[in-house]
Amino acid sequence: MKKSIYRLSLLVVACLMVLSIQVGVGAQEKVTLQFVNIQSDPHMKPLIQAFEIEHPNILVKVQTLPWRDYFTAMETALGAASDTPDAMEIDVPLNASYAVRGFTLPLDEYLDKEDLKDFVKPSIDASTWGGEIYSIPRQTSAQLLYYNVDLFNEYGLEPPSREIEKRWTWKKVVEAAKKLTIDIDGDGTINIWGFAFDQVDRPYQLLPLPQSLGEPMLGPDSLTTTGYVDSETSIKAGKFYYDLYNTWKIAPKGLVAGETAEIFGSEQIGLFVGGEWNRYTFDREYPELNWSASAHPYFEGGSMATPTGSWHVSVNRHSKCIKEAVELIVYLTNKPMSVLWYAMHGQMPVRKSAYAFYEEHFDTFPNNLLYYDFLNTAVPRVLTPGYREWELNVEKAYADIRVGVKPEVALKEAAEKIDRMLKKYKPLMK
Repeated sequence: MKKSIYRLSLLVVACLMVLSIQVGVGAQEKVTLQFVNIQSDPHMKPLIQAFEIEHPNILVKVQTLPWRDYFTAMETALGAASDTPDAMEIDVPLNASYAVRGFTLPLDEYLDKEDLKDFVKPSIDASTWGGEIYSIPRQTSAQLLYYNVDLFNEYGLEPPSREIEKRWTWKKVVEAAKKLTIDIDGDGTINIWGFAFDQVDRPYQLLPLPQSLGEPMLGPDSLTTTGYVDSETSIKAGKFYYDLYNTWKIAPKGLVAGETAEIFGSEQIGLFVGGEWNRYTFDREYPELNWSASAHPYFEGGSMATPTGSWHVSVNRHSKCIKEAVELIVYLTNKPMSVLWYAMHGQMPVRKSAYAFYEEHFDTFPNNLLYYDFLNTAVPRVLTPGYREWELNVEKAYADIRVGVKPEVALKEAAEKIDRMLKKYKPLMK
């Protein structure tokens, strides 16, 4: 289905190009927009081409930045009140930060209220700050508990259920992971690890631990973390994370985000919690890997909480081409482009119409697990104008916990630092 949609879309783009040449639209004076994104792949090109054909007076120059440079570039543009880029992708938890500091344009007056109803509520909620929409969702995310079928068979273990209502608790994950942590030669070297997280210590991946226990990790004023990041509940979640690496020793230390996916693909990890994008990577790069999946785990007695959120698009408030920049981001996230984006990129849609278009696809395993969790268990990351400060310090706390620092020490230090840093946003709050 995906390939046929993609080919059809490219054919439409090609036909429109021919038509545009025939009617002479190329002769019109053009407005040039700078659009910055973080997608290091060719999937953006057909969308930009289609937009330029339908808007012959606009030329879009795309600048792609790697992850490590992207956030610095955005902060530089914000600090300088630069009029470029005109439009950009933003990581959704930074939506509030950019809005409060006057970087992004409030979009309500430009958006069709009926069209907004097509977006799934969690994504639109994440776009909103102070009652106004500052970004348009283009995709979202969900997580799976992947497992190596051959390892489960070899060691005689019953695998996690594919049924949503029978998802495993974290206790069951640990029990199985202990049996799958293998020193094959008996020399003290672990050859197979029982468990790993995809993003290791990033809050996106780890927030469901305290959230499943009922801890939001941020106060209702969006600026207070003492009593939340370092609460008894948060420390309990941190202790679980500590035990994975230091007590039970079922998860590998010394790896950074993304490296564990490669180790799982090489059949050296039994259980792996990671994003839906990993299934495409496993099928493409590890064709011999016999994997399956279950729904994301939770703490027994707690609630089911799963990661969500991804990249949105926004307009620079200082752009000299506001009208054209808004036209661009509205087009990139419209119904046809949302369908095409999923066909090409595979990241979960944010429009109800896209899910309806792919209805049969999302009725099948494991897409049904992802769709269910997105609608029922997904919990956004904390909503604060100081998200970057919050994220970096919580990430450092978990990195310290992983190498042996006591959770209560690491999390208390993080809460104190974050609270000091977030004070600067209080005068900016509405």
